[in-house]
Amino acid sequence: MTYLKQHLLGALGLLGAGFPLEKQLQALLGGWRLNAARSKIQRRRVMPLLILNYHRVLQLEDPFAIDAITTREFEAQIKILHKHFQVLSLPEAVQSLKNDAIDRYTVCITFDDGYQDNFEYAFPILAKYNVPATIFLTTNFINSDKLLWHDKVLRAFKNAQNKTLNVPDLSIDNVSLNSIQYRR
Repeated sequence: MTYLKQHLLGALGLLGAGFPLEKQLQALLGGWRLNAARSKIQRRRVMPLLILNYHRVLQLEDPFAIDAITTREFEAQIKILHKHFQVLSLPEAVQSLKNDAIDRYTVCITFDDGYQDNFEYAFPILAKYNVPATIFLTTNFINSDKLLWHDKVLRAFKNAQNKTLNVPDLSIDNVSLNSIQYRR
């Protein structure tokens, strides 16, 4: 389950059964069983803040991009959040928590690693809905062609010419690399 699906399910647990957007959110989550998920996230009712974490927002699906969603999916999520939640910047949320003045329908949006697509694709959507977000940058990678370690690994699998993976030191023997699903 992606972080975002977990967080949206958490939001549903906060809102409770019968929330007017329940069917829309269920469709957005790809048909996940909401009642089963609610039982696991009932503790969200006492948490004052929900923080959504994204990594990548891309125009097209890419199975080799870490935790990526499409711009279409991202805009649908932001539209719902903008309409039904109080979306605060991280500093605003911290101040509201300190003042014990935070609404239970409050969320923050964050991005990890500061990929270029956060600016190219996510930022215009956030600006369209006037929704704040916090980006945590990996500063050693700014203005460089260096890749994060997990991007190096995913690129290696994406471009692998071998049909099997063997890493005896890790007890990995003859893992098929015949399809994108196996490579991912």
